[in-house]
Amino acid sequence: MAARKWFRITALAAVCMVVLAMVLGSCGDKGKNGGDWTIDRVAGLFAGGFSAEADIVLGELAMSGELTREGSRTALSLTSPEHLEGLTFAIDGRNIDVSYKGLSVKGDSLPTAGLGKAIGQAMDALTHPELLTVGISEEGEPTASGRTECGPFTLRLGEEGPIALEIPELQLSCAFRAFQPAGETETSTPDTSASEPSSAPSSEPSAPESSDSSLSDLSSSLPEPSGEDVSSLQQGAA
Repeated sequence: MAARKWFRITALAAVCMVVLAMVLGSCGDKGKNGGDWTIDRVAGLFAGGFSAEADIVLGELAMSGELTREGSRTALSLTSPEHLEGLTFAIDGRNIDVSYKGLSVKGDSLPTAGLGKAIGQAMDALTHPELLTVGISEEGEPTASGRTECGPFTLRLGEEGPIALEIPELQLSCAFRAFQPAGETETSTPDTSASEPSSAPSSEPSAPESSDSSLSDLSSSLPEPSGEDVSSLQQGAA
């Protein structure tokens, strides 16, 4: 009886040791509970620069654009909706430049700069490991989280790269498509414009924006019917 009891205790202890080893092995080298995504991996991905297509939702306003990062500079250029196409934000640290149809101003003078500021500051924070924590969401997705002047943010991560940036306090989300880290080969799209017959020259050459236009108020150059959209952009100002 004693031998049998000893055998059961030994077997139970062995099972417990195996289970413990499996648990420790599954998370011991995965960073701080972030799955395969460690803090250093996240920071390295964004510090190296990237280009991506972005689908952005700010409140009830949906937008699309091109998002790039090179060095310490983040740039967001909107491609839709049509009346905001070409609106571009360039963020480098605390410096924000906003341009639209040939006009350019310092973003601090524009409430619409809040959109670029929020995304730019999050992109910058993602390059600093000391500002980040990684974890697993309730849905089982790896995440990287941090905080900027615009509030806390969460980056949802997939197996190969980022899925979406979310800033709840601004009701702002930025989903990534075609995320391309800098230095990796990118599949080019053939340019078919050269094969198209050239159009007849315009009878009136397009004139540049008047130098008398006020560069201190870029928002006045946005189409009047887009008042609701511009208002939604203004809600992103910190």
